Amino acid sequence: MRVLKRGLAVLGIVIIVFSITSVYDTKNVNAQINGIRQNYIKIDVLLYNSNDKFISLVRQNLEEIQKQNKGKVEFEFFDGKGNQAVQNETISQIFNSRVDILLVNLVDTQAAKDVIDKFRNKNIPIIFLIVNHYK
Repeated sequence: MRVLKRGLAVLGIVIIVFSITSVYDTKNVNAQINGIRQNYIKIDVLLYNSNDKFISLVRQNLEEIQKQNKGKVEFEFFDGKGNQAVQNETISQIFNSRVDILLVNLVDTQAAKDVIDKFRNKNIPIIFLIVNHYK
């Protein structure tokens, strides 16, 4: 049953990313982002722990999507190492960089409000990936 749930979660992520890349109008993005010319959508992916088996599968699938959509989408992965403080520091660094979409798998789901509040004024879409962390 867990495998089915995890498979459905990965499938959901793939569908979301493909929907975003097909609907997202990069010409409008080009005009909106400080006049900087960009030819792709940059998605920062914050993972709670890259050593987790399921999370590593999610990363592999996203990397495959990037390979299949060269020049359209670029993922940058950040490992929270199972520590919310490390992830908070990464979030602060990301805040000052160019990013079109955030895909966030928080170490502590209670921090979701902080992430939303931090990026609210930047008008950056945030997709939360909620996964039960079995140990």
